[in-house]
Amino acid sequence: MGSLLSGMLASAGQDVRLVERDAAVVRALTAQGLTLVRDGVARRFMPPVSPSGHNLGPVDGVLVCVKSYHTRAVCQEHRELLANAGLVITLQNGVGNGEILAEAAPLDRLVVGVTSHGAYKTDPCTVVHGGVGDIALGLAGGGDCLRLHGLATTLNQAGLNAHCRADVQSAVWEKLCVNAGINALSALLQQPNGFLLAHPALTAAMDQAVSEAVTVAGALGIPLDRETMVARTRGIARDTARNRSSMCMDLLNGRPTEVDAINGAIIDLAQRHGLPAPINQALCLLVKLTQLVNGVAATGCAKI
Repeated sequence: MGSLLSGMLASAGQDVRLVERDAAVVRALTAQGLTLVRDGVARRFMPPVSPSGHNLGPVDGVLVCVKSYHTRAVCQEHRELLANAGLVITLQNGVGNGEILAEAAPLDRLVVGVTSHGAYKTDPCTVVHGGVGDIALGLAGGGDCLRLHGLATTLNQAGLNAHCRADVQSAVWEKLCVNAGINALSALLQQPNGFLLAHPALTAAMDQAVSEAVTVAGALGIPLDRETMVARTRGIARDTARNRSSMCMDLLNGRPTEVDAINGAIIDLAQRHGLPAPINQALCLLVKLTQLVNGVAATGCAKI
């Protein structure tokens, strides 16, 4: 997602700088540039690329697109950058990333958002815009969305369909509900999303995971309609029937997953409010066990 946003912003004439944790990818991007493929058309850009921890100096905005288990490392390695940037924007999966970033970034300049754009990489230097979506934005500390008009305008000039929401936490939890229902199940089965709709037992498990997330959101003062969220999750599974979720791809490729920021976060918050979340608990445990079998260290601290 970071490569997609960078490529689209660069295509709109924005001054983009990349920060990459993997030294080999830094070398590759420096030599080959970043190629963005949209609607079958490839364009190459040569943005400056820095290794993680490098001092970039003053910037107008920082887009944080790392996996959730790297968020704290971003704070540690780029504390000065986050503290002084015009805006710090997280478009990451799950919940809890904003709270971690708030340890380094002032709340009045911290932007929480979600995106439904799809992207995948065919190699370290090539990103494909796999599905057109939108971006919802809001200030982490609350406040007038008009303050984000400039950011939304910049993103829209790049074709990213951004808009501001005063109730951005609702948008965050709406996406969390969908991810809780689809990602872990599809990852465990190593099947595309549509497989969950082909078997009643799997659809029921997906529905229940979503329902538990809706209940937890309500306890946090974020009212979501259960039937609407179940229907939306089924609809997304249907619309992306041939796609494999990011968690599925992580398990298939032996990488850590974001299960702690998705199903694990629901478990933790449910426990704090004395609520049951058995399906999310089972999914989180099974994903962690699968990672263990695959020799991938578990991340995070979801209580199981």
